[in-house]
Amino acid sequence: MYELTPDQEVVFIGDVSEERKELVRTELARVMGFFDDRYDTIVPEFTLYFALDIEPVAALFKQRHGRDTPFAPGFSGGWVANSRDSNPEMYVAAGYNALVANVLAHEYYHVLQFHILLTLADGPRSVPGWLIEGGARYGETLYLERESPGRPEFIWHWELLARAGTPFTSVMRNEAPHKELALGGVINARLEPHYYDMAASGVAWLVSNSGDRSADLAFWRALAETDDWERAFASTFGTTVSDFTEEFAAYREDLAKDLPRIRGVVVDLQGEPVAGAHVAVRPGNHSSSSGVTADDGSFAFPVLEETEYLIVLGRALRSAPDLPVPSVTSDLFVDPDSGEVNRCGTLSYVSVARESITDLVIHVLPELLTRPEKPVCNEGRPGWALLSGVVLDPDGEPFGNTIRVCAWRAMEDDRIGCSKNAADGPFAVSVPSGAISLRITMEVPIGEGYSTIIEWWYSEDGVTTDREERTEVVVDGMNIEGIEIRLPGPPYDLPGSG
Repeated sequence: MYELTPDQEVVFIGDVSEERKELVRTELARVMGFFDDRYDTIVPEFTLYFALDIEPVAALFKQRHGRDTPFAPGFSGGWVANSRDSNPEMYVAAGYNALVANVLAHEYYHVLQFHILLTLADGPRSVPGWLIEGGARYGETLYLERESPGRPEFIWHWELLARAGTPFTSVMRNEAPHKELALGGVINARLEPHYYDMAASGVAWLVSNSGDRSADLAFWRALAETDDWERAFASTFGTTVSDFTEEFAAYREDLAKDLPRIRGVVVDLQGEPVAGAHVAVRPGNHSSSSGVTADDGSFAFPVLEETEYLIVLGRALRSAPDLPVPSVTSDLFVDPDSGEVNRCGTLSYVSVARESITDLVIHVLPELLTRPEKPVCNEGRPGWALLSGVVLDPDGEPFGNTIRVCAWRAMEDDRIGCSKNAADGPFAVSVPSGAISLRITMEVPIGEGYSTIIEWWYSEDGVTTDREERTEVVVDGMNIEGIEIRLPGPPYDLPGSG
């Protein structure tokens, strides 16, 4: 494995554990070794500033360069500063171990890009943002998936399918050329984050069609020899920018042909079609391919074969009456076996085989599709009803403390689900028909750093610790509102079964 030299300095900011420091140094060395093997290029001198949070890195950056960074508090990521008069600098924040490899690979690729310009070019260069960030995301993906043959191609192909309605020209316009790349300063490609993977897909296509697996960095060497980025583009990738735009668009159309399909229909609980419902399919944690149902409730998505997909419905919300396009929150997960939406428990996936068509019938309570708040889990399932009410203190006021109300099947003693949060008194749980018991739980501190859980059953008199005295609520498919659970005394003084 490659070993860092004293000139490849890592500076830690704030309270970073020795284990995290070792992880960062080791991962950085792996990143550098990987790119050296692929491109035969090492940046001999640089400084990496690393912190767990963005704030201390941003403060140091402003102190050294006199400007703010574009990242919000809590953001994990990085950026690069270059100068002919000093070594490249990487500023990185990654609070989770899983993000360290992503951010280091991405930012070090930027250092490679600009190191080539700084050492070979005779002056400033103008470069589109999609080539800067698309190249870095391309290199990052190659590194992260280095032990998974074919996986990078899956990611790039899926991104093109997921954004089938977005022409690549939108990505190309979503940036500003940079006039001072070779003279130094701050590198900020001004590309919208959701375009990064799509830009990487374009870079991947260019590299593949050039026949040179290192063409992505060769472009920067060609750029050092000319002040015209389009000329460097053509000499490296063997196509002009305008021809690339047309050829890549045709490639995207061909990509979607003869693929497996996930298709289906969204209906309400009476079986009537739901038009305009937002549906998305997503492989793992990648981007979603999304659309709205037709007048007959139907939808269809081309997908890549031999993988699994989540099916999700979205809640379309309008934050203002005159907002032309609603914002969509896709969090109503579909169980593909039953077609039910918003079930509790483990998420279920659709497995897609080569050249197959998967047909789904999805049953949804339409009002969930426009509700601002995320519904209680299991709400809207056919045959289920909502139990709602309030927890009161001895004075009849909503109980202002963290408490949960859970529904149990009375006969089987099987927990069904719990309220979202009853911190201010109200609760709601979705249940099937039958005899239901309600169990109230609360976390109670018992000393510094320690707590315990106490539990009661709902009864006609308020609450009880005696299972035999609990009150059963009989549900016949209709919602029941106005249940009052009155605590007979201060909860910390009440006996509990915990």
